[in-house]
Amino acid sequence: MCKQPIDLELPYTEAMSFTADHIEPRSRGGALLGELRAAHRRCNSRRGNRANTQADLIPTTREW
Repeated sequence: MCKQPIDLELPYTEAMSFTADHIEPRSRGGALLGELRAAHRRCNSRRGNRANTQADLIPTTREW
């Protein structure tokens, strides 16, 4: 989302740790195992359940 590298060695409690972001927020009808992308925990939290943000326009791949 922020285009910065994600350190996969960080514990999940760290703000810059890896988390999977749902492209379509679950609170807006997104599926639990719907389309996901890698994100920092902080970036994912900041996005909240907003849809159609600038980050949503970035194409995703399964090559995390």
